[in-house]
Amino acid sequence: MPHFDSLNTSAVQDKDLDARRTGSRQQAAISTKEEAIELALRSGVMSTWSSIGTLPRLSSYLASSDLGQIVWEVQEDFPRTRAGYYGKVLAAKGTLLSALSFADLASVAGSLDYRRQHKDGRLSPHALSVAQRLDKAGPLPTDELRASCGYGSKEKKPVFEAALADLQKYLLVTPIDQIQGNGRFKVPVWQLSSAWWDGTVAIDSDQQAALRRFLATLAAAADVLHGADVRSWLRPYGTSPQAALDELCACGLLQIHGRPGNGAQYVHAAG
Repeated sequence: MPHFDSLNTSAVQDKDLDARRTGSRQQAAISTKEEAIELALRSGVMSTWSSIGTLPRLSSYLASSDLGQIVWEVQEDFPRTRAGYYGKVLAAKGTLLSALSFADLASVAGSLDYRRQHKDGRLSPHALSVAQRLDKAGPLPTDELRASCGYGSKEKKPVFEAALADLQKYLLVTPIDQIQGNGRFKVPVWQLSSAWWDGTVAIDSDQQAALRRFLATLAAAADVLHGADVRSWLRPYGTSPQAALDELCACGLLQIHGRPGNGAQYVHAAG
């Protein structure tokens, strides 16, 4: 039976995990930013507004629909305080990752160095241009970053947005602050993740161990983890999750329903 010395069991065996189950949402109703951040940290990974497979969605835990501002505040404070990462990561939707989960997924991705990711063929020339601008200039608000990269025109806005999404997918940029924009909306201030997290995030050279930890955290956070979802989320990193899922099942952390593959469903043993 496999034994994982580096498996973050505290993140996947917390008794409070049951409070994140869909059927127990009323018990986990939140009404303050502090409660929301605590919930996100306990979960390890969750979405903010849009559903990402069966992962918990922060906005669904609000005690009242009038408390939506809390989600925006968490999106701002999570990366600013380095409690974790926020960006369009899984399924290109807003994703909150605790610092531990961020380190694990960054290890699966291989590096927070945009040069290496570009060398490996993962970044478009436009994404490289945006990363190089942040590398040279330091933190920049979205509009200033867009204009300084030469994407200021209306026609080039989609190109810039695609480049920024590409960089978030590989965890290479992070919104470290927000400033007031036009009207009531705030504008993110972007920085390279390698600069913002410098010295505080350790990339694990054992990508398979990092993958096992990340998958265990995903399964603990979700009601049921679908094989097809996992493959889709990890596809950008060139990683197949099957071997890691099989090992987690073999050591008893996950239970599989159905045959291994896209149609399989995985449940955390504590659930």
